[in-house]
Amino acid sequence: MGHQSAVVSRAKVARLGVGALLLMLGLFSWAAGPRAQDGEAAPEPQAVETDAPADEVSGGLEALLPSVTDRVVVLDLQGPIGPALARYITQGIEKSQDSRLIVLEMDTPGGLDTSMREIIQSILASDVPVATYVAPSGARAASAGAFILYASHVAAMAPGTAVGAATPVQMGGSEGGEPSGENAPPPPESATAPRTALDAKAQNDAVSLAVELAQMRGRNVEFAENMVREAASIGATEALALGVIEYQIGTLDGLLSAADGMVVTLGEGEATLDTEGASIERLPMTWVQQLLVLITDPNIAFLLMSLGTIGIIAEFYNPGSFFPGIIGAICLILAFYSLSVIPFSSTGLALLIFGLVIMAAEIFVTSGGILAAAGFLSFALGAFFLFDSNVPGLRLDMRLLLATLVILGGTLAFLVLFALGALAKRVTTGPEDLIGKRGHVVTWDGKGGLVFLGGETWHARAKSELTEGQSVVVKGLDGITLLIAPG
Repeated sequence: MGHQSAVVSRAKVARLGVGALLLMLGLFSWAAGPRAQDGEAAPEPQAVETDAPADEVSGGLEALLPSVTDRVVVLDLQGPIGPALARYITQGIEKSQDSRLIVLEMDTPGGLDTSMREIIQSILASDVPVATYVAPSGARAASAGAFILYASHVAAMAPGTAVGAATPVQMGGSEGGEPSGENAPPPPESATAPRTALDAKAQNDAVSLAVELAQMRGRNVEFAENMVREAASIGATEALALGVIEYQIGTLDGLLSAADGMVVTLGEGEATLDTEGASIERLPMTWVQQLLVLITDPNIAFLLMSLGTIGIIAEFYNPGSFFPGIIGAICLILAFYSLSVIPFSSTGLALLIFGLVIMAAEIFVTSGGILAAAGFLSFALGAFFLFDSNVPGLRLDMRLLLATLVILGGTLAFLVLFALGALAKRVTTGPEDLIGKRGHVVTWDGKGGLVFLGGETWHARAKSELTEGQSVVVKGLDGITLLIAPG
């Protein structure tokens, strides 16, 4: 019995060690990844220099790119703008430097400031003109998308689309508290007015970028400022009338025909677009890029975190099955990678991890479900705080959150009740089953000897002298030695 108890104890310690190692691997993958935070300062975009003489640059796109091919490359800028989507766009622009034109077909609610600036810098550094086309009808270029539209060499919108609403927002509200005294900003006159010094700093920085891009492309400066300060938004018809865009057109082919012969500023010179009759080549995402876009969605990240938690806990409650633990570990590592590239609340993450640890501790400290309930409560609170964001596309769907918590809570309750039921059952096999049973002494010498019990002969000890054939009852076990008393 002592040997078996030691084995079980070591197995528990081993399982705990493996679980801790898997959790550490997940934390390492999170810590090793680049943290992307909304509002993070980024270098201002710089005009791209070219070694070509000005007369050659102004001679047309062919003079600038002698190896140009007869194609127009289309990249799909769809959905919230995050690190994965920004990487797809920047890599697509880099791969398309032999084309006549690069078109970003856009429909976005906005996204991260850092990802937006990464795309803008890629546009400004491109040796090939970039056009942003907000399409199809019903699409929008909101928030970060409006900045990208302004940065592009050609701006176009399909009928029934909108642009604007580019007021910067922060993750989890403003930091640093409300300033007071002489440094306090005036009371906000509208919902978009900055409420703290940090908000004012972010807004002024965004205004400077929007105005600079508008002046660079010769577009409406007043609307560029209003879309940031007042969250102004307009439709395609008004955008064309105000000079925010160059074209309002219903099809991509129509845009290429209309833009043919347009002169754009490219670096320090000019280039003339030659897009009439060019072939259209769409550059889709690779499966790796699609996977990265998928797992960096906050809802998917939370789902992975929840599935990982369920898998690890299931492995602890049913050791040796391996499959739940392996799947859970993979899900947790992917979830921590997601958190390395999208902004999140550190308080929410701390509550999630603490909840996971406490729920797992229920396996090793029998508390009647108290630890499991406390861990679930911590996990639920962490889930609510994890993506406390006003950034478009980075909000957690409350329906998914509640459904996941119900599933997690039900699974945890089932496992706890199953474990408690197993503990309440009387042992029916092994040496433990001998406690309380009766036998008789075979031989005895002093305080030790042999007894016959359950069809087998056992070594036994007693506190009193016994005689051969005397009836005894088992009171306990010391390894495989019975502790007996007269009975």
